[in-house]
Amino acid sequence: MVSLTAGMDEVATGGQSSEGWTYCVMPSTVASALQTDLRIALPGLTFHGNQFTPADEATYRKFLEIVRTAVEAGAPSLLQFVLMSASSRDEYVAFCRRSVTAGLAKSGVSAKKMAKRVEKIAPGIGELLKRVDGWGSTNTIDLFIDDDDVTSKLKNAVAKDATGKPLTGPMLLRAVYRAFQDSLRPTAPSLGPKEIDIVKDEASALVQVADVVGNFALAYYYSKLKTLGATRTLKANIFADTFGDTLDQATAREWGKPVGDDDIELDVGAVVLGIKS
Repeated sequence: MVSLTAGMDEVATGGQSSEGWTYCVMPSTVASALQTDLRIALPGLTFHGNQFTPADEATYRKFLEIVRTAVEAGAPSLLQFVLMSASSRDEYVAFCRRSVTAGLAKSGVSAKKMAKRVEKIAPGIGELLKRVDGWGSTNTIDLFIDDDDVTSKLKNAVAKDATGKPLTGPMLLRAVYRAFQDSLRPTAPSLGPKEIDIVKDEASALVQVADVVGNFALAYYYSKLKTLGATRTLKANIFADTFGDTLDQATAREWGKPVGDDDIELDVGAVVLGIKS
C-alpha cells in the first residue's frame, strides 16, 4: 500500500470564462522529503503565485526545480494544471452538483449556504479522482485544499444532519470524495487517515506548489495567445524553462483565444499542463 499526499488549488482566468484546478500528488514520504528540502534550500520562505515579483525570480526558479525533482522521484506522482472551457466546466459542474445535492439530501443537511459551498469545491475533487483513477483503491490519499474565500467559510461551518448530528464542512467534502469514488472512480485511492482538510498555504508545501504552478502555468498559456506585461511574461518564462520539455508548445495557439485584457475562451474541452510519473 502507498500513502499519498495531495495539494489542490483553484485557478481561473480574470473574467472566469475558463476555470479549473491545479493538483500536486506524490507519495507521503516524498512529500515529507520535499518539505524538508524546501526548508533547507529556501529557509523561512513561503510561495504564492500572486505575490511573485521580478526580484523573487531566483527563489521561485529554485522552488520549482526542487518540486519537479520531487515529482519525478516518486511514483505514482503528478503535478497538473487543468483549465476547462466554459461549456465543459458547466457540464462537469452540473454533474458534480447533482451528485453532491443527492448526497447532501441523504444526509439531511439543512444549511443551504454550506451545501452551496460544498458544491463549489466538489468539481475539483471529482477532477482529482479522474486524474488518479487507476492508482488503486488499496492506496490512500490525504488531500489538502487551499484556504481561500470560499473554502475558509466552509472550513469552520457546522450543519446538522437529519438526526441532529453535527456535520462540518470538511466532513461533507470527505463524503463527497467517497461518493465519487464509489460511483465513478472505484480504482482511485481511498481517503487516508488525514482524509481532507482545508489549510493555509504555509501549512502545506503541496498547496503552495499547486498555487504557484497554477498561477505560472496560466501565465504561460496566456503568453501563447497574447503579449503580456513584464511580470507575467517572467512567470511564463520560468514555467517554460522548468517544464518546457514536457509541454506540447506547438499546439498551444490552437487551444483558445484571448478575450479582453484578462480572459481566455477555450476551443478545446480542457487544457492540461504538467508532468506525471
